[in-house]
Amino acid sequence: MVTSRQVAPPTLDVEQALFAAGHTFVAGVDEVGRGAIAGPVCVGVVVITSECGDIPGRLTDSKLLSAKRRVELCEPVMMWARAHGRPSCPPTDSTDARTSNGRSRN
Repeated sequence: MVTSRQVAPPTLDVEQALFAAGHTFVAGVDEVGRGAIAGPVCVGVVVITSECGDIPGRLTDSKLLSAKRRVELCEPVMMWARAHGRPSCPPTDSTDARTSNGRSRN
């Protein structure tokens, strides 16, 4: 679902500050899913370096992108990033992880 709320375009201001402070790699992580409540949990990870250049065009908060546009951006983001990944965890594993971390199932 695409919403009409106004959002500032993404920048690399924070990442550039981290690079200036001496960091070589910066990773962005986002998760989706509710684990045992509603299926698997999936995580997207993108790692960039100072040499990666400008953000791929029209990349923004995934909640503001149509499903079609998210798919279209996969290749440009993967080509832009130094590394990327999409690990996932089935509901049974996410339940075990929550329980082992001392969290309640309530």
